[in-house]
Amino acid sequence: MPENKGSPEEQMAVLSEFTKIPGLGLSKAKKLYEAGYRSLEQLKQASFDELAQIPGIGENRATLIKRYFGEEAFSGKPFQEASPPEKPSGKNSQGVKEGAEPHPAAEAAKPEAETPEVKEEAGVREGAQPHPEEDLEVKIIAEFRKIPGIGLPYAKKLYDAGFRSVEELRNASYAELKEIVDEKGATAIKNFIEIQKPEEKPGVEAKEEKPAEEIKAEAEVKEEEAPEVEGAEPEAEAHEGKKEEGVREGVEPHPEEVEMMEVPKSKETKTNNHKPEKEQGLINGLKTKRHMPVNRAKTKTQKIVSLGVISILVLASIVVVWYALLPESRVTIDGNIDDWAGVPKYADNSFASLDSINITEYSMLFEEKRINFFAKTAGEIFAAQNGVDTLFIFIDADSNPNTGYSIQGMGAEYKVEISGWDKQIHSASAQRFTGENNLNYSAWESYGEVRAEISANIVEGYIKIPNLEKPEAIFIMSHTENQNVNAKVCKAPVSPAYSTLVVTQRFVAGDVVQAGDVVLEITLAARAGSVKINSITVSNANVVLQKNELASNEEITVQAVAKQLNSGIAYKFAVEGVNTDAVVHITGTAGSAYFGAPPEGITIDGAFGDWNSVIKGTDSTGDAPKNIDLLEYASNISNNAYFYMAVDGSMLAGCEIPVIQTRPAPNPIVGPVILRENLGKDIARVYIDLLNSTINTFNPAMLQHGYLIELEGRNGKVLSAKAWHWENGQRRD
Repeated sequence: MPENKGSPEEQMAVLSEFTKIPGLGLSKAKKLYEAGYRSLEQLKQASFDELAQIPGIGENRATLIKRYFGEEAFSGKPFQEASPPEKPSGKNSQGVKEGAEPHPAAEAAKPEAETPEVKEEAGVREGAQPHPEEDLEVKIIAEFRKIPGIGLPYAKKLYDAGFRSVEELRNASYAELKEIVDEKGATAIKNFIEIQKPEEKPGVEAKEEKPAEEIKAEAEVKEEEAPEVEGAEPEAEAHEGKKEEGVREGVEPHPEEVEMMEVPKSKETKTNNHKPEKEQGLINGLKTKRHMPVNRAKTKTQKIVSLGVISILVLASIVVVWYALLPESRVTIDGNIDDWAGVPKYADNSFASLDSINITEYSMLFEEKRINFFAKTAGEIFAAQNGVDTLFIFIDADSNPNTGYSIQGMGAEYKVEISGWDKQIHSASAQRFTGENNLNYSAWESYGEVRAEISANIVEGYIKIPNLEKPEAIFIMSHTENQNVNAKVCKAPVSPAYSTLVVTQRFVAGDVVQAGDVVLEITLAARAGSVKINSITVSNANVVLQKNELASNEEITVQAVAKQLNSGIAYKFAVEGVNTDAVVHITGTAGSAYFGAPPEGITIDGAFGDWNSVIKGTDSTGDAPKNIDLLEYASNISNNAYFYMAVDGSMLAGCEIPVIQTRPAPNPIVGPVILRENLGKDIARVYIDLLNSTINTFNPAMLQHGYLIELEGRNGKVLSAKAWHWENGQRRD
């Protein structure tokens, strides 16, 4: 038959079918598979001689296969009985000393002819022993398959990996089992082991012990009810006697058993009912009572089946209850983080204006059913006496900055928002981003379940989100009071990989640079684990790493120096990437400068050295938030109008959380809510009065003849640029 190798799953399915034949273990089933047989139907169609010629099968197993299909095994030669094991001298096959006359009942119990018989329960012919290794393998795999969720393929993998008992599985770690039978199989094994009592063995039924007097009384009743047959033992009774005494025909008994089996001639042995020995049966030299075998065997089988069904039902009930009571998480949400031992934690030592929002440590635990989180502050958390303290956790489900809400260089699909004051939590919500514009903060919608608890300076909670591919999360905490907002952004995002490298860049060059000038200072901080850094790439600059490995929470600062570039051209200097074994988060500000010398005239290119010769106006600092606190301004109007502005913070940075958190009103007015697009933009406007009529007393309403230029931006990028023209006080678009 042609050999057609299938997949491992197909092979295991075929082997499972073949082992249904009594007497065929996995090793013999493999022989049939290697010979090209792929189904029981193919075995049924094969002739006895074809099967017997397969290496490792032979006539014995061929006979078993044919009898399984109800066929007689015929070949060109008579069937040969398997040779019994060689017996020690001085004993015959009946377990009686040489030279001793066999008991008459035992003589009568011998079969008339040495006809080969096959024991159906064992699956092998009487007198033929299965291969020890094969028998052991079948037993062990059968034991493993009793574990709920472990089928034949998993059981075979465990056996091939060297496991030989459930106790060995109990001692194996979850990680070791996961490598062999994947996460599903490992979980099934550990769940099964947890509900097993230490003294119990899987698959073993406990027997109820009866008092000796009750057993004796039952034996006497059965003896009175069972008719005796003089001179011969029925074949079924003979087999029953062998099973009761634990000795198989053709197997040499233990020496101590031999002494028990010897029957002295000179003395009659009495039983409990005082019957002489000649009236008792003798099977293989062992004495036994004669009973009605058919009814007794039927009763015993019924008991075994009943006990098996009850055991399965009890075990299934235990498993169901165990799963129902199984906790969802390894951590308990109570504001105490002692049960977070072993979970990497992130430290943050950046500045915050208030201790109640100054997050110093935080982490997340990503589990199958939910994501747990905690944050620890320098002072008591949610302690605002006026205003509102709020914790925001933005979760990027796929580590893709182009999907979800744009914040801190991430694209967040989910958000946790917890607000409180007076040392209490007053609201907790989970939301999902549904907008098409990734800057629209109004596109958050309520989603799922969230819970949080606080204790002193710790808030702990969870959000129920299904399995995420490559999640990352950023923590932000704010205090809002009288329309003023103070916030702290934790620099390191949390991920299941935990080890994170935070790269903070700061542009330190002037408007014009030369080769070798320092253009960026770069801080490298390892969080929640050690980090190995291979290289850093900076546009138009070189970086020399003096240290390649950082311990957890270690920080170093390196410098980027300008390369040799073309003179008179503006170049941007920014960190483009880091070759490392950790999650990388790049933050801070890059910058642009001219190399060598600025160009002649004003050029719109993001560098500002070409404004050095232009007189600029100045404004005082500290009278507005930094990102809109104007420091310098200038204009150059000829054929074209050019303008220049510089702020104390970042130009057109916008607001990533463009809402003001407030306490609920005592009697709120409930009405329809109209959600308008909220992009959190910064707006810069330039008014040009061609008549110079409003100098020093400017009011936009007084603009009679000129232009209005308006820029809108977010995250340092211009989103729109518009200009309007006024004539005689009327706007001309």
